[in-house]
Amino acid sequence: MKKSSTWYLVLWNQYLRGTRNQGSRTTYLLHSQFFILHSSFSILYSSFFIPPTVTVEQNYMDIIFDTAQIQDTLPHRYPFLLVDRIIELDPGKRVVGLKNVTINEPFFQGHFPGLPVMPGVLIIEAMAQTGGMLMLGSVNDPQAKILLFTGIDEAKFRRPVVPGDTLRIEMTLLRFKGKVCKLQGRVFVEDKLAAEAEITSVLVDRSTLRKQSPVSAKETETPA
Repeated sequence: MKKSSTWYLVLWNQYLRGTRNQGSRTTYLLHSQFFILHSSFSILYSSFFIPPTVTVEQNYMDIIFDTAQIQDTLPHRYPFLLVDRIIELDPGKRVVGLKNVTINEPFFQGHFPGLPVMPGVLIIEAMAQTGGMLMLGSVNDPQAKILLFTGIDEAKFRRPVVPGDTLRIEMTLLRFKGKVCKLQGRVFVEDKLAAEAEITSVLVDRSTLRKQSPVSAKETETPA
């Protein structure tokens, strides 16, 4: 702005000098007054009518996978889908998910009436489902695979989880050999550790699991 105004002034003065050399002092004075008025108006306009640049900080949490997208990978459905969002994902290394715990959770009807506390086994399940997003996301056809528990170690529960809490579920891959994986899980509520565990699972084909089901096709036939 200052640079362009300086060049404008130089060019204008050259023009006025030519006019003055022609002997028209009145024209020179009029042009000078016009330039002063024009400059003053430009300064006032810039001060009052051009809004300042404002930097707005984005205060929201990025979502990598929402509930609908999670259901494209995991086979779980309501009321047993226990992860709402995936907010961080480092393929082959780490995943972070969120679970919003509400009073409408069906398990609160019996655990416990008048004193709702989320069962620890369901916190472990929430860890497993979050870890499942990490492991199933690494295969070509996640809809054809399923992750099954084979072991739970070092499980500890630090504080009760109650309605209104938001679980931040952090899962880190410790080992993945063949079809067997081991993940370390930590669950936080308001930056305080609520639970932790090491989970071992095996990745299998869903078709294989169906073949091993004790329910035969004959038992599932609809009576005539």
